Amino acid sequence: MAASPLMIQGTASDAGKSTLVAGLGRAWHRRGVSGAGCDGLPAWAGLCDAQSPDVQAIREAEFDRLADVIEAAIDLERLP
Repeated sequence: MAASPLMIQGTASDAGKSTLVAGLGRAWHRRGVSGAGCDGLPAWAGLCDAQSPDVQAIREAEFDRLADVIEAAIDLERLP
């Protein structure tokens, strides 16, 4: 049996759309309906080729920037 798409729409933020979708998802999961249609979403969104940022390099650059700002704002010669 081919799956048909379902769209849940609403204009109010507290209308319960998320609760309804979560309940439908659980009910369908119990009946054996798979979410295989969602498997292609990361590729569609371009997330398969995404690289995580170099956190250490970003942190070092931020510390260097902070040091430059402190050096420009404070007369380090006058500190004991």
